[in-house]
Amino acid sequence: MIKSILLMGSSGFIGKNIYNTLKNNKLLKIFRYSTKKNMFIDKVEIEKFDILIFASGIHKTSNYQNRDIFLDSKKNIKILSKFLNNVEKVIFISSFKTSFNKNINILDGNTKYDFYKNDSLYGKSKILAEKIFLYLCKLKKKRFIILSPSHVIGPEENLNSINNSEIKKINQKKVFFYPDCLISLVDVRNLSNFVEKTIFSKNYDNKKIICSDKSLKYIDYIKIIKNKKFFLYFKINIYLLKLIYLTQTFLIKYKIIKTEIINNSQISYIDINPTIKTAEYKSQIPFDRTLNDIKKLL
Repeated sequence: MIKSILLMGSSGFIGKNIYNTLKNNKLLKIFRYSTKKNMFIDKVEIEKFDILIFASGIHKTSNYQNRDIFLDSKKNIKILSKFLNNVEKVIFISSFKTSFNKNINILDGNTKYDFYKNDSLYGKSKILAEKIFLYLCKLKKKRFIILSPSHVIGPEENLNSINNSEIKKINQKKVFFYPDCLISLVDVRNLSNFVEKTIFSKNYDNKKIICSDKSLKYIDYIKIIKNKKFFLYFKINIYLLKLIYLTQTFLIKYKIIKTEIINNSQISYIDINPTIKTAEYKSQIPFDRTLNDIKKLL
């Protein structure tokens, strides 16, 4: 039997990849909805859908270091609420940031969030959206699965998504001052494949699954991207980073530095140094291939 899928947020990096994966499955009929334009992209002749996939989100960029991100996130959740009465089940794409806890560095889907005071506006918008979603599902008695990816990377034209842009910057830089911490990454194609697998799962038991392919030291990540190119690197300890954070307003004022070097959320992340426990999530594309596919586009 063909399943009808309502895909919200299909124009973003994650949503576009989910659509490209699902559209080739003959057992699925995909209907895309643009939360940005608040309208269907595809012609719709039905009112009820088997599964809603919510992949709409506001991504952290320099343009979203202000409170407008909350308004946009609220708008997306309001649109989601409108469709919940017309679906059987929901796959909600969130972020592993909604499992951050100041006292726990090994994260899984059951880790209780305790990071709000230290979080960025982006992180706060993600946890608030998730909590409202949970409330709505409880109110409307909907079964769901939350998929929480770590830093999402993968091949794309121009490598413009937030984490791919960071790879481009690393590839171009010659000197690095790096913290001694881990970075967790997931290939967007692996995430999309797992979404497809989840669609046909019978276990919509209202749980969260963190999706991550690999956690590695940040300096090792840099070395893989640089691929034997010459560069200089210097490790900075957390105490020096905290000192820079406390004094950077003064340094910017007197033009010793041009822009903010580090924020409180980043320092707190380094302090936790989180890694991921992913018992239920399985990746298909090896991590080495992921980075090789990206490097071909640099």
